[in-house]
Amino acid sequence: LAAAEANPLVAASGAGVLAVSFAAALALVAAALLVSLWTVVRRRRVEFAVLAAIGLTRGQALGALALEYAAVGVAGAGAGAVAGLVVGRRMMAFLDVTERGLPVEPGFALQTDWGFVAVGAGAVAAVLALALAAASRALTRGSEAAALRME
Repeated sequence: LAAAEANPLVAASGAGVLAVSFAAALALVAAALLVSLWTVVRRRRVEFAVLAAIGLTRGQALGALALEYAAVGVAGAGAGAVAGLVVGRRMMAFLDVTERGLPVEPGFALQTDWGFVAVGAGAVAAVLALALAAASRALTRGSEAAALRME
């Protein structure tokens, strides 16, 4: 056991693989968020033009878009955390028994580093803020009249 703990490859293998997987998942979420927001702004350009025509400012329209994405993000993060805990417990249940089916003493305890998860959520929130800034620029680029003439 001491020799295994002294080997840095063995010590970091499980945590390292999970950290790389978590970072890859965050990168994919960030990319999906950017593409989704860009597509929504382009697709709903006429809707934003109509809202501007009835008196809604661009800031208010952007605020509504931010609220929409924040609600989806909070619901998704909550559902993902619950699903991750349930699936993690289910998949790691095999660690509570030996190869012969006898219970392991002490039992396996699944631990989540919530600080690491919070950093990831903060990174996604930062990407959302950058995407909203880009969406704001996209909304101010053209005129509402031109958007309404296009449809």
